[in-house]
Amino acid sequence: MAHFWAEHPRELAQLLERVQARVNANGRSSDGTNHPEVHHAAPRCLISLHERANGISLDGEGIQAWLEWEWEAMRWRVPVEISRDELEVLVERSTVVLEREKHRLIHEGDWRRGEPGAAGRP
Repeated sequence: MAHFWAEHPRELAQLLERVQARVNANGRSSDGTNHPEVHHAAPRCLISLHERANGISLDGEGIQAWLEWEWEAMRWRVPVEISRDELEVLVERSTVVLEREKHRLIHEGDWRRGEPGAAGRP
């Protein structure tokens, strides 16, 4: 599912706008309780991947770290040469509050596959 959203950022933005409007309208989930969660359209795991790729020498481990960063950056359409500060701003500006159920639907495939950043997610 994350690959779909990475390839269709405009559709993701439209979905997030509709969900945000619905949350703002009633602030309640389907069970009648309020369960907001923060979604990052640009995932936070990019920051740690960027730090790791830029923080070690280009030996075997360093090359692997760089390739992981490059792959995820391209997947999420983030410039590979972005600075850490710019990346942090990008990730923080990509946040939106979603109902718990909607947020989990967006990340359903991530949690199942255990993608980077999925650790610790419920």
